[in-house]
Amino acid sequence: MSELNGVWATDVLGIEGWERTGITFLQDGHLHGGSADFYHFGNYSVDDRKVKISLNLKSHSGRKQVYGKKRKEFAIKMKGKRNGDVIEGKASLLDPGSYDIAYNFRLIRLCDFPED
Repeated sequence: MSELNGVWATDVLGIEGWERTGITFLQDGHLHGGSADFYHFGNYSVDDRKVKISLNLKSHSGRKQVYGKKRKEFAIKMKGKRNGDVIEGKASLLDPGSYDIAYNFRLIRLCDFPED
């Protein structure tokens, strides 16, 4: 897991192409990050090139909507494959009764954490 430690850009594929939605910090199976509208935290696991992420995303601005709903909090699962410094896959809500919509996401490594 430590091979993923670092700062990652978070993108979502929309109707106009890839959109930068925030920054994610991955460290030893845990993650946290945010943007001007959201912050998120959770955990991840790695099996060879497969990456599974579970996170809670919370709105702090009330401006943007995610998954077609305007809510303060979302539980999201993400499954993807790592290819070098890029992880691409699908993200969907964990909430029962939610829309069964999966979004394309990608994480792009920006840098490693500085050494002490």
